[in-house]
Amino acid sequence: MNDSKHSTNRYRLVQFLGLCFLGLCWMIASPQARADSCSGVSGNTYPVTLPASVTVPRDSAVGTVLTGWASTSGTSVNMWNCSQSSGMGIGSFGMPMLTSTGTTTSYGGRSYTVYNTGYTGIGMIISFSDGEQSCGGWFNEGDIGTNGGSWYGATCNTTSTPVGAQIQVALVKTGQPSAGTLSALNVARAAPGMRPTAPIVGSPSTLLSSYTVSFSTPNVQIVNGSCTTPDVSIPLGTFSTVGFTGVGHTTTNVGFNISVNNCPAGLNSVQYRIDPTTTVVNSSQSVVALDSSSTATGVGVQLLNNSGTALPLSSYQTFSGYSSSTGGSYTIPLKARYYQTTSTVGPGPANTSMTVTMQYL
Repeated sequence: MNDSKHSTNRYRLVQFLGLCFLGLCWMIASPQARADSCSGVSGNTYPVTLPASVTVPRDSAVGTVLTGWASTSGTSVNMWNCSQSSGMGIGSFGMPMLTSTGTTTSYGGRSYTVYNTGYTGIGMIISFSDGEQSCGGWFNEGDIGTNGGSWYGATCNTTSTPVGAQIQVALVKTGQPSAGTLSALNVARAAPGMRPTAPIVGSPSTLLSSYTVSFSTPNVQIVNGSCTTPDVSIPLGTFSTVGFTGVGHTTTNVGFNISVNNCPAGLNSVQYRIDPTTTVVNSSQSVVALDSSSTATGVGVQLLNNSGTALPLSSYQTFSGYSSSTGGSYTIPLKARYYQTTSTVGPGPANTSMTVTMQYL
């Protein structure tokens, strides 16, 4: 009788310990069973503050970056709050929404994929920045296309942190565009994610795609970067041959202007060069020979800058009067005169011509 009761109590004790053991197992397993998760914004579109108008210099090289970096507005590190319990790093990842041109360009010491914008002659580069508050804030990871168009970003070695994402874009010259409007574009998207802590930078192992956001650019007016330069005729005057006293003798300076009209704002540099259409007689003095319509002998035409010094021929000079902030119309003041090239001078018409070439960078 006593043995039977004792046996029953022992069974209940074993059963109770079994339940406690199961409860302990559940308590140990429950943190590991909790899923990696984030909370925060989803489906938002953030604007990128590109300038309303961009001038494309006519003579700048393909691959030239036309704007500085334009950054996302309205983003912060705490776009999402994320936690993990699986030994992963927490971070944000970005992906381009434009197609690659198959080319790259260098800017700020880094190489960037150039993307199609749908506007002939205008491409775009995109830089991605991830933000993890527990690791110190924002980190620029460079070209968003590093992974060939797949998700790319970085993580922070922590169990919980606010996370954010930003992009920076710049327009790039891919050809000579015509004037017009570059339409607004959705250029990239981002989402929080997890990945093993080493390497920290790369593709996510787990992407929380339900929290995906996108980034867009506004309409941008494209301005063709060049000025207009009408022809100019310069009458140098009529002179008696007896007034020429020897090689190097010159007549009175005649001032004239090269008009540079309707220049757009936004050019980095306006340059000009003057090339003779006849033989250069004296390069150090910028003296050129008369043309075939002339019968005068023993003289050439000398080209001078506004201060009266010989202007180098066939060499670009920078026009310092141009204002990049306003554009406008300008004049380049120069001078010309006859220059005796031989010991005797013969009478007749004395003409020559030169070609002005403008360069806009």
